[in-house]
Amino acid sequence: LEPLHHHTTARRVLAERTVVRQLEGGCDVPIASYAEYQDGGGLFLRARVGSSNSSIVLQAEACGADPEQLGQEVAEDLLSQGALELIRAARK
Repeated sequence: LEPLHHHTTARRVLAERTVVRQLEGGCDVPIASYAEYQDGGGLFLRARVGSSNSSIVLQAEACGADPEQLGQEVAEDLLSQGALELIRAARK
């Protein structure tokens, strides 16, 4: 499968999935994560966590070279803003 592997897409997806994994998210909670390349090759990652009724939306973003580290940084920012409480409430 190596010929089918697209390195740049895989790095973007790794950053996005790291956010979701760190927040213990899934399809049952309102989490969004999107990574894109910047000029110069670095990644820009933006993520959001919302309340079930959309009255609260937390967001975080960061730039970096390592997709997993970037995802962890953005997830930690969201957690510091109270994302865990929104995620728990969405699962009730």
